[in-house]
Amino acid sequence: MEEPSSSPDTASDRSAILRAFGFEYLDHTADILLHSVGDTMAECFENAASGMVNYMTDLSLALAAAVTTAPTAGAHGSEHDSRGDVYGQCGHSGCAYLSDRRRQQLQLRHLFSARCSSSTGASPPPLPMSDISSHQLSSRTFEVEASSIDQMFYSFLSELLTGVFGAERLLPLDVEILVLDRNRYRHVVLDSGGDVTMPEGSVQQQRDSAAEGEDAQRKCYLKCRVIGERWSAGRHVQRTEVKAVTMHGLSVTLSEEDMLFHGYVVLDI
Repeated sequence: MEEPSSSPDTASDRSAILRAFGFEYLDHTADILLHSVGDTMAECFENAASGMVNYMTDLSLALAAAVTTAPTAGAHGSEHDSRGDVYGQCGHSGCAYLSDRRRQQLQLRHLFSARCSSSTGASPPPLPMSDISSHQLSSRTFEVEASSIDQMFYSFLSELLTGVFGAERLLPLDVEILVLDRNRYRHVVLDSGGDVTMPEGSVQQQRDSAAEGEDAQRKCYLKCRVIGERWSAGRHVQRTEVKAVTMHGLSVTLSEEDMLFHGYVVLDI
């Protein structure tokens, strides 16, 4: 795996670069350990998704082809394996740097939303539609409900890998977390016919329901939007296949040292 041509000299520099790029790959026996970070848990999840996709194909090249006004390469140039990406100056989420890949994704979100608004007769888009390539872009949303944050992280990445990319052959260029709720309550009415899930309610509604003989379960809930294009072996760079997302060593934590969310997941390759 290739690293940037100029590596940071201090631990703080490495931390700043990791925060800018959003993910890194760490050595692991036979597999690969993906480490993602984010100012929020949602951003940490989004960066993990990009890291997984980027391990299978060159995400920066795919984004540049989809967004014709892709930003220029960073100070280290563009002739490299983007699994050790380049970094540019940008103010975003309180960070002094932002990778080219992240800038392209944010631009794609903006352009795609503008195109969708234009097609539905909404207000005119702020940027010309020629900024989006002629390649067919599409989007889809999916939801994940889990009993814990770690399980939600696992289910989220697994659905992207096996459902969106594997079954639908949609290459995720950008994944945006629309809703991330770590304390969603749902009511389960216990009756002779089995458990019946009721709509989510407030904590007070949960307490009232419990008093009436209902059992309340706290769930983690996520809803995301994927923008992508159909995978083409002739168009996209084929890197290493990711066979599965594993629960081995998986964790999502908030570090008190840097106040960033850190996600770790082992990918079976």
